[in-house]
Amino acid sequence: MGWARLESELESLLRGWKCVLICGVGNPFRRDDGVGAKVVQELVGRLPQGWVCLDCGTAPERCLDAAEEIGATHVLLVDAGEMGLQPGAVRLLDEGACYATELSTHRLPLGLLVQLLRTRGRRAAILAVQAVDLGWGEGTTEYVARAASRLVDVLARVAGRR
Repeated sequence: MGWARLESELESLLRGWKCVLICGVGNPFRRDDGVGAKVVQELVGRLPQGWVCLDCGTAPERCLDAAEEIGATHVLLVDAGEMGLQPGAVRLLDEGACYATELSTHRLPLGLLVQLLRTRGRRAAILAVQAVDLGWGEGTTEYVARAASRLVDVLARVAGRR
């Protein structure tokens, strides 16, 4: 999927938003698994009012209470995963696609989390970035770092359109 298509899919998913919660998911000490934290950190100061970022670390379920507290209408989870794609490729996944994709190593499967958010009246999806290296170490690989920067730009553009 190209970046223009991703942007279009995000605009469609986020249509009618009142409050958007973007959650970074993953372990920054597992190289590319830290992409979620990287994206939410880089988004700080680039989003309009009504868009909130949260670094959930290795506990993605933290987004459930956060979404409730801020009244989020939409939730995006950003995480690394193994999807068999080119390094750094980004996909927007719903809960069905998440069950068929190995996304990180979380106790609560992200597909189930998306489903829980939806039962609570929220539109939710996962922005998955194809990982290269999920081994121990700090910092993302070059491919994933470039993808994170492009994703931040795309999210900032989408957020700026109302």
